Amino acid sequence: MCKVYVDLIILDMLLLLRNVICWFFRYRQYGLWDRYTEIYPDVDLVFTIGLSNYQTDWFFAHLNRYFYNDDGNKTYAPTTWQVLFDLEDVDQSSNYTLQLAFASAHEAELQVRFNDPEIDAPHYSTGLIGKDNAIARHGIRGIYRLYTINVPGSLLGFGTNIMYLKQSRGDRPFRGLMYDYIRLEGPSDESD
Repeated sequence: MCKVYVDLIILDMLLLLRNVICWFFRYRQYGLWDRYTEIYPDVDLVFTIGLSNYQTDWFFAHLNRYFYNDDGNKTYAPTTWQVLFDLEDVDQSSNYTLQLAFASAHEAELQVRFNDPEIDAPHYSTGLIGKDNAIARHGIRGIYRLYTINVPGSLLGFGTNIMYLKQSRGDRPFRGLMYDYIRLEGPSDESD
């Protein structure tokens, strides 16, 4: 059964790769994973909480960027997305909780860093996860994963913070993640 999804951006299909059987349903088109590089040719996705629109500013899957090497062959590289958010009050002695939910993953590793993309060890890593192949299959048959991650308040600051999400396994086109949701929760209130 074909459905039309209205919440997220639906990319225009590549005519050469158009599904001739079901071409009028734009969400199920071969090759959408390579469209990330076309939409973000120079810099990776940056999403600002309170300013960006998830319907138009969030890509459907965290994928790898392609480029052509000196031999003219298509090569893939990891991508790092940024989520910018403001905090008016930070309790640096408490733990915050990051909830990461994936609708699917295929041979991916998500590394999470806060406010410093250059630190050697990420603040959190999923390790290698997934054999869903849902990216090539446009989201069907994914295995749901939920990660609850403690984030020390000392990693966060007053004002604008940046969460760096790096899909570090970047050597193939289908390696990536499909997010269900990302939520950062403040420390629990002692009076509750």
